[in-house]
Amino acid sequence: YRPDALWKGMAVEYDAGEYSPKTLRVKLGAYEAYPAQIWGTASESRRRRILRYAQEMGIQNPLQVLVAPWL
Repeated sequence: YRPDALWKGMAVEYDAGEYSPKTLRVKLGAYEAYPAQIWGTASESRRRRILRYAQEMGIQNPLQVLVAPWL
């Protein structure tokens, strides 16, 4: 998997709420190869889900998840 974008070498990904739990976990794991992960998502509940999966997986690189509603 490749991130939607790179910013200063960091993986940038946006989840509009369509990714399955498996896909989210695969992407979180794949992006550990980058210095940090920056995620955007459409809702607070999705934000909490991404952070929970990252914690369960023991993600080691810095992770930031922003709520940015899809308009």
